[in-house]
Amino acid sequence: MPDDERFPSRVPAKALHAFAGRALVAAGLGTTHADEVATTLVDADLLGYTTHGVGLLPMYVRQLRSGQMRSQGTIEVLRQGHAHALLDGSMLPGPVVLRHAVRLALELAADEPVVTIVIRRTANTACLATYLPCIAQRGLISSLQVGNPDNRAVAPPGTGRAAYGTDPIAFCAPTRGDPVLIDFATSATTNRMTERARRSGEPLPFEALVDAAGRPCADAAVLDAEPPGALAPLGAPHAPHKGFALAMWVELLTGCLGGAGRLALHRHEPAVGSTSLLQVIDPEFFAGRERFLDEAQTLMDSLQRLPNGEASGARLPGQRAFARRREQLASGIELHPDLPPLLESLARQLDVEPPTAR
Repeated sequence: MPDDERFPSRVPAKALHAFAGRALVAAGLGTTHADEVATTLVDADLLGYTTHGVGLLPMYVRQLRSGQMRSQGTIEVLRQGHAHALLDGSMLPGPVVLRHAVRLALELAADEPVVTIVIRRTANTACLATYLPCIAQRGLISSLQVGNPDNRAVAPPGTGRAAYGTDPIAFCAPTRGDPVLIDFATSATTNRMTERARRSGEPLPFEALVDAAGRPCADAAVLDAEPPGALAPLGAPHAPHKGFALAMWVELLTGCLGGAGRLALHRHEPAVGSTSLLQVIDPEFFAGRERFLDEAQTLMDSLQRLPNGEASGARLPGQRAFARRREQLASGIELHPDLPPLLESLARQLDVEPPTAR
């Protein structure tokens, strides 16, 4: 990358995808896997999940080079039936393994009302929301949960000691328009958001953290204190027990169900990584797809309209994300202000060509 070349702040999606692919290949990932990872990261930025898009590239490059994220390996089927499977991702990039799991789930869902797949031992899974819209396009409902027993970021209520991960949950359902799309961590903020706050030196918008004594705070510097603080559970500071309960739900249905949880860590078994639970439901086997879509539309109308027929102003989950995606496909992806310097540094480090501005 020439010394006088700068990373643009707005980039066409195809150009950003090509750059991400070049960076991943330069870090040792094969072209097919690099394409899948790049697609996932760019899709996250298109939907507006800027903390889990191409901003993850520097971390992915570090993990590929260190071996924490494997560039080669086999996705192993440990168990499989007509409507379920247990997969081992061999610590390959999460996007590679989860995309494989989605394809398998769709194949099994052709003949089954409910399909459940547990995917263990994957590296970082990126943005969960990116995996599910393709399932909704088939008229199916889906949910995805991810736990990582080795991730110590969030403190249980009443403590200041990081003891578990951010344990995200995603859900997607078809409608007669854009799908309903939900993606949130069970912590009050995310690791990537606190990293951004550390770089900027700005406080978080609310008290999403706790210090080592368990006191609520918004300053990300508390995570670097001695002793360090932690992320607070979703619902903090007034109802952290709710986020904590959701995290327990996720960990029981991922690492515990997949046999790759804390017991595996205590036994010093090979890299545990993340474990995911993907579930797909076909409404046709229940009230029927058409009735489901009619019910979903009535639900959305009732939330977006007041009794007198006026608009309520309520924005449904996924509404902004899909509007953002259409806008950015047309006009280019607007990168978060802290990303161009990071990606420019990465391009120089890897000696890969940056994308050109639109």
